Amino acid sequence: FGYASASLVLLALPMGLLMAGLMTMGNLGERLELTALLSAGVPFVRILAPLWAFGLVMMGAATWLSWQVVPRANLKLYTLLYDMEHARPALALKPGFFNRWIEGYAIRIGALAPPSGVRDVLIYEYAPDGSLQRTIRADSGRLFLNKAWLFLEFTLYGGCQYETSLAPQQAPALIQSCFDTLLLRLDISGLGLRRSDERLFAGHQYMLEIGALHAAIDSLTALYTTFQEERNQTLRSVWLPPLPSDSALPSPTIPRALVENLLRREKTLAEYYTQRHAQLQETLWRYQLEWYYKFSYPLATVVFLVLGASLGGVIRKGGLGMPLVVSTALFILFYILNAQGKKLAREG
Repeated sequence: FGYASASLVLLALPMGLLMAGLMTMGNLGERLELTALLSAGVPFVRILAPLWAFGLVMMGAATWLSWQVVPRANLKLYTLLYDMEHARPALALKPGFFNRWIEGYAIRIGALAPPSGVRDVLIYEYAPDGSLQRTIRADSGRLFLNKAWLFLEFTLYGGCQYETSLAPQQAPALIQSCFDTLLLRLDISGLGLRRSDERLFAGHQYMLEIGALHAAIDSLTALYTTFQEERNQTLRSVWLPPLPSDSALPSPTIPRALVENLLRREKTLAEYYTQRHAQLQETLWRYQLEWYYKFSYPLATVVFLVLGASLGGVIRKGGLGMPLVVSTALFILFYILNAQGKKLAREG
């Protein structure tokens, strides 16, 4: 939670300043202090000067959080989540996929039933030589991870198991046995919590500080430009063999197989360059989006503080009720627009 708190503080800072501006100016207006200041000839901009100064200080703090603290905290957080996912297999069971993180087993579940239940279980057990040794199917089951993390216990209900018997000098036999309840213990002593090298995740846009992110965008832009030049040059060079220019010579007949091979090659190249172009463009967009995102929240702190102060001078309601309602409504609107804009930017 400590690693995630950095992003939460950065997210909550604009709302807190919006509410602070509303309460400050609302109290001044409700007690007629704001009216007295304006009657004395003090301009409204001069009244807001202390809030401007405080907002600039908060913008500096938000900039420090956005540029330095949050990327480092994200690196720690996502590395820890990755290690926990591989250390606690219950977190790594994905419905509909074969999970092979336990040596000698392939496990597929149809659905999860929180907190520890599973449905439609299929388990393949392999021999040391890689051959299939046993197959287990069950309608449902429960998971239990012992405190020492030495065994993962599967309690399976309503299923059958199929085991291959390889007796010496006898033909292989398939043995079927059904069960109401089956207890299966899987050794996971080698899957304890092991901290991964943070450098494995350091290149992601969420984990880069502002300087490293700018360098990554420059590198991706250069890579994208080089790819476009290579693609254009390659596609221009892919043509059918040139025909002789002398009209007196009979036109050669190009074999049909050669034409089909050339067309197939051109289609493959076109598909490759199309997919590669989309991949590079999307990656560049994501890094550029994160670059602009690092400036949005620091700027939002000052904007929301001044907006709250201006609305507080108009509403002239102090206390906690009205400022809380107005600030919550405005921040929800800001969050929705921000999320939708980020989604549209990711999709290009």
